[in-house]
Amino acid sequence: MSPAEYLLEIVAPTVRDASDDRRSRRKAYLACIAVYHLIDYLAVDAAEEGATGRRRREAIEVRLKAHAETALHVVRGVTNGVKHSVLERPHVIPFGPGQDYWRPPARAGEMECGVSQLGDLTGGRQFEDGNRQFDIYWETRRLLVAMIELYPGHLPSCDIGDW
Repeated sequence: MSPAEYLLEIVAPTVRDASDDRRSRRKAYLACIAVYHLIDYLAVDAAEEGATGRRRREAIEVRLKAHAETALHVVRGVTNGVKHSVLERPHVIPFGPGQDYWRPPARAGEMECGVSQLGDLTGGRQFEDGNRQFDIYWETRRLLVAMIELYPGHLPSCDIGDW
């Protein structure tokens, strides 16, 4: 399966599902996993400065860090945190399953002081690392957008403007 096929058949519908149901932990986790593994498909398809195998993957991650570093760390943390009960190496942004919580939208009757964010009409799944808060969907989306922008020859442009 090419990166484009994986994007269109697996990633795009999975991320759209997460966008449509921001409350769902399952959909948020699956979107992270699908997007993060798009790197593997790119590593097979995209020759990065003559690198092969693992070095291709590393080269892709270096480019992604330059464009969406926080998003890459969040998505990697969620993907590996969900997959492994104990991590051998610590992550820049660590995550454990169930560490996330629902952040209600900032609308009358739903808003929670100290949790909802002013201007946020959709809400979302988020987690914290120290004083930093991360919305799983938005970080996943940022990473996907960076991949599409950095690898236009391997990934078709997806209209994700409304997700």
